[in-house]
Amino acid sequence: GSNAEYSCMLEEHICKETEHLIREIKKVMETEGKFDPYRYIVVSVANVICGMCFGRRYDHHDQEQVGLVNLSEDFVQVTGSGNPADFIPALQYLPNKTMKKFVDINNRFNNFVQKIVSEHYATYNKDNIRD
Repeated sequence: GSNAEYSCMLEEHICKETEHLIREIKKVMETEGKFDPYRYIVVSVANVICGMCFGRRYDHHDQEQVGLVNLSEDFVQVTGSGNPADFIPALQYLPNKTMKKFVDINNRFNNFVQKIVSEHYATYNKDNIRD
């Protein structure tokens, strides 16, 4: 069924991305002798998701992708800090730096996705469904 097809595609994306990840780690180890695994793994996971959703992957040094990784780090930081307005709803109407940052992160992410969707509309071809 279509479920098996989907999992095969997912497996294919993961295998390809793992090869890219290993190559990237080897390259970094040769040049720098050390690396931060978090950054590379996040990019690889994001690439599997982008491959499934958008039919493309990003280079580990692509500025847009690195920006997205930083965005996810910011998101974890902002949401992990908790928001008093979750417990005292009236606080949501007061100026709040964390809430402003949260809204900004969501806007940046939406702009990223919107840009890709627009590119897809512009290059759509019914005979070549890429994602």
